[in-house]
Amino acid sequence: MAPSDLSQLSSNWKKLQENLKKETPNTEKNLKRKQPEEIPKKSFVKRQKVQTNGAASTDVKMDATARKIARPRSKSIPSKNSKSQKEDQTERPATSLGNHESPISTERVNEGVSETAIAGKYIALDCEMVGFGPTPDDDSQLARVSIVDYHGHQLYDSFVLPQVPVTDYRTHITGITPQILKTGRPFKEVQRDVATFLSGRIVVAHAIKNDLDVLMLSHPKRDIRDTSRHPGFRALSMGKSPKLKKLAKEVLGLEIQEGAHSSVEDARTCMLLFRKEKEAFGSEHAKVWGRPKKLDAMEGDLVVNGAANKKRKKKGKK
Repeated sequence: MAPSDLSQLSSNWKKLQENLKKETPNTEKNLKRKQPEEIPKKSFVKRQKVQTNGAASTDVKMDATARKIARPRSKSIPSKNSKSQKEDQTERPATSLGNHESPISTERVNEGVSETAIAGKYIALDCEMVGFGPTPDDDSQLARVSIVDYHGHQLYDSFVLPQVPVTDYRTHITGITPQILKTGRPFKEVQRDVATFLSGRIVVAHAIKNDLDVLMLSHPKRDIRDTSRHPGFRALSMGKSPKLKKLAKEVLGLEIQEGAHSSVEDARTCMLLFRKEKEAFGSEHAKVWGRPKKLDAMEGDLVVNGAANKKRKKKGKK
């Protein structure tokens, strides 16, 4: 290439460099223009996030914590209008005792010793029995036993494994079948549990002799309130021992034993009968056993003190 051509090339190169320098600022300007368009968008998004993480973030965290707490509580303690409570009400056994005088807990069949209810001064007891031997109508053994407290809450319920072969399950009365009885507990275990509940307490029952016989237990007579022997109730059956179903209907206005019997329901019925006539039971008990020892001792002290005061007055007059 000739020198003139090189000088021409160099001059053209210089022009190209100058043109590139001129275009470069324009490019940077264009880039700078684009950046402000993109940056505001990003900054706007950041501002939104800052607001949700700032002012509203506390609410979001509280909601999350509330959900963790509310979910288990909603299962165990449903609100009055919650669906879970409505379902719980439909799952309860159909019994007319539910709205009578006191809240009645659900019947937890074969639960054994309750983990929630606590026994007080009064308990009610009822048993279901099955027949054995060649005369099953006359010979009975324990098949189920239930205990409730003063308010009708279930304290104990258990099926009992038979001690001797069963010849009549009396299913139409007891609702017990061979399969059900296999789920029971050993007799000695049930006997021990029931004896613990009875110890030192006043026991309410209907024809309690039959229950104690199959339990092979005894209980002080002064601590028994038998609804089948109460004079006020016997008057409804011409002086004879009335049936529990009859008393429930005529005294309480309740229908029980519709179909197979439930020892939990029968025990609750006995307790309601006792509570309704508690004062009359107390009067009849006092006629036979006298007043409680503590009351007698207290009143005795008052009488002695009163007599001493009278003697002092007489001496003062003299």
